[in-house]
Amino acid sequence: MKKNLFKKGTMSLGVNYWASHAATRMWTEWDETIVEKDIKNLAEIGCEYLRVFPLWPDFQPIMILRANCYKGGYKRGYAFTGERPLPKTEAGRAGVDETMMERFEKLCDIAQQYKMKVIVPLINGHMTFRIYNPPAVDGLDHFTDPESLMWQGKFIHYFVKRMKHHPAIAAWEIGNECNCLSAADNRATAWSWSAFVTDAIRAEDNTRPVISGMHSLRFHETRNNPASSGWTFADQAELCDVLTSHPYPMWRNYVNCDKPNTLRWVLLTPAENQLFADVTNSESFAEEVGTLRRTFSTFEALGDNLRNVLWLLWDNDSRALLWWCAYDQTGMEFPPYDWDEAGMEHGILTADYKLNPTGRAIRDFAKFKESCPVKVLPEPRDKAICIYGRDQNHYEMNLSISILAKQAGLPIKSVFCEDEIPDSSVYLIPCAQRKGGLNRAAYKALFEKAKKGATVYMSFEYNTCIPLMEEFFGFEIENREQNSSPVSIKIDDIPEIKLNPKYKFTMKSHGAKPLDKEGIVWEYKVGKGRVIAVALPLENMLLAIKDSYQKYSAYELYRIIGKSITDKNVISCSDCEVIVSEHPENENTLYAIVCNCTPDNKKVSLNIKNGFEVENCYSDIKEVSFDSGVINLPNNCGALLVLKKKA
Repeated sequence: MKKNLFKKGTMSLGVNYWASHAATRMWTEWDETIVEKDIKNLAEIGCEYLRVFPLWPDFQPIMILRANCYKGGYKRGYAFTGERPLPKTEAGRAGVDETMMERFEKLCDIAQQYKMKVIVPLINGHMTFRIYNPPAVDGLDHFTDPESLMWQGKFIHYFVKRMKHHPAIAAWEIGNECNCLSAADNRATAWSWSAFVTDAIRAEDNTRPVISGMHSLRFHETRNNPASSGWTFADQAELCDVLTSHPYPMWRNYVNCDKPNTLRWVLLTPAENQLFADVTNSESFAEEVGTLRRTFSTFEALGDNLRNVLWLLWDNDSRALLWWCAYDQTGMEFPPYDWDEAGMEHGILTADYKLNPTGRAIRDFAKFKESCPVKVLPEPRDKAICIYGRDQNHYEMNLSISILAKQAGLPIKSVFCEDEIPDSSVYLIPCAQRKGGLNRAAYKALFEKAKKGATVYMSFEYNTCIPLMEEFFGFEIENREQNSSPVSIKIDDIPEIKLNPKYKFTMKSHGAKPLDKEGIVWEYKVGKGRVIAVALPLENMLLAIKDSYQKYSAYELYRIIGKSITDKNVISCSDCEVIVSEHPENENTLYAIVCNCTPDNKKVSLNIKNGFEVENCYSDIKEVSFDSGVINLPNNCGALLVLKKKA
C-alpha cells in the first residue's frame, strides 16, 4: 500500500535547499551558523519542507588505489580522496565520510528546531547541468556497472540506516533527476535500477514514503529513442509512493511563445503535475518550479507568476510546491555556476537574506493558509476522462486540454489508452493518432457508454484511421486533401474560430450531422448519448498559435462536449482568462477557487445559480474583494469563495 507524504486537498510549501554561502560546496565548506540562519529565514517566510541534497562525492568520496603490471592498473584497494584510509567501521565499509553524516544530522536538528521537514534525495550525482561522481565510479554507467551499483547500494543502506531515527526526515527519494545521471539503454534498465534503489531504501526503512525525483516521464518506450523514453509513469509509480513534476516554462517553447503570466505560463505547472497524478493514480507534487528572470520577466512578474501558480496548484490538488531554489546563486564562481548555462537568480531570498518577490508570494500564501478557515479542498463534483494514445506529444497536449477544460469549467482526469478507462459521462480523445491507441473492443465499450448517455469526443490528427468509423461516428472519410486556406468553425452563438489546417477532410454522413457550415464538427446521436468529432487536430493547432486561448473561444466547444458536467456548475464567469473551479463540501456548502490568469487587473461579474450566495471571500492579497456579484482580482491572483445555499 502506498504511503502518502501530504494530506489530500491541502497545499504545502517548501524549497530546494543549498546553503546561501556555498551552494553545492556547502558540505565541504560547512558553516553551521550560516545554515541555521538560512533555515531560520526560510521558516519565517512560511516554508514547511526542505529538499536537501547529500552530494554523492562529498558523502562517499571513494577512490581506487591501483597496483602495477595490469592493464589499466590492478585494483589494489580503496581509500577516501586524498588517499585517506577507509576507517574500519560500518561507515568506512560503506565508503561514507562520517564527518559529512554528522553535518547532515546537524542540519536535520536545525530543521527540527524550526519545525521544518526534510526530503532526502539519496543518489545526487546530477545537479544544475553538472555530473558529480565519486572518483572510484567516475565515467561508469551508474545504471548497469557492478562497481557503481555496489557503492550506490552501500551508500543507500548506510545513509538510511544511520538517519532513519531522525524525526525531521519526512521522506526518502531516489535522487535528483537521476534520469539525467546517465543514459538508460531502455525501459528495462530504468526499471531495474530504480527497483535496486527503492528496494535498498525500504530494506532499511519501510516507514517513510519513497519519492521518485524523476522528471519528464513518458507513457511508453519508443522505438526511435528508447534511452530517454524508458523512464515511464507506470514504472515509477509501481516502485515509488510519490511522483514528482519539474515543470520549467523556460524550456517549453509552446509555453513561452506567449508573454509571461498568461494562461499557458500559469497553468503549465498544475496541469503537468495533475498528469503525473492522474495517469498513475498516485500522489504527485511540484517538486521543482522556477524560471529565468533575465530572459523572460522582471523579478516582480516572477513573483506574480508564482502567486498565481500556488492558487492553481491548490485547486488541482497538487499537494505541495518546492521552489527552485532557496537562495540566489549569482555569487558562485565555480562550476556549474560559472558555466554558460541558465541564470542563477532563482532564489526566494538573495544570498544576503533580502526577500525576492517569489519569497513574498510564498510568505503571503503561507499567511493565507494559516488564517483561512478552509484547510482542505474537496474533490470536484465529476470529471471528464481524457484518453491519451501512443506516440503523442503528451506534455504539449496535456497543457492545451487543461487550458480549454479549465476555461470551460470542466474538471478532467487523464488516463493512458492501455490502462483501465474509468466510468464518466464525458470522454475526450484529443488529436487521435492512427486509432487513438484504442482497439476495437475499447471502441465498442465507449460506444456502449454513449448509448447509455455519455458524450464521447475525438479530434482528428491527419493520420486518424478509426475502426468501425461508420458505426462509431456516423460518417466515413470521403476525401482528405491538402489545405491552403483558413477554415471557419461557427456553432450557434459561439464566436467564430478560424484555423488553417494542413489537410481538410470531407465526410460522408451515415447518420451524423455537422454542427457547423463547413463540416468540421460532427455530432452523432446514439441511444441516450452522442459522439462528437472534430475533423482537425484542434488542441495541437491551438498550441501552435500565439495567444490562441485568449483569442479563440474553443473552450466553448469543450463546454458543449462536457454539458452533462458543466450544467451542474453553480458559479461561472464569462471572462475566459478568469478560471473558476468548484469544490462542493456538501449539498449546502460549496468552495470556489477563482483565479485571474493575466498580468492585468480584472473586475468581473460572476454568475451564481441554484440558490447559492457568496458568504465569504478569502485571498492572500488584501486588494481582492467581492461585492454584489462582482469580484475584484488584481493581476495573477486568486481567491477562495465560500458559497452557501439560501435557506
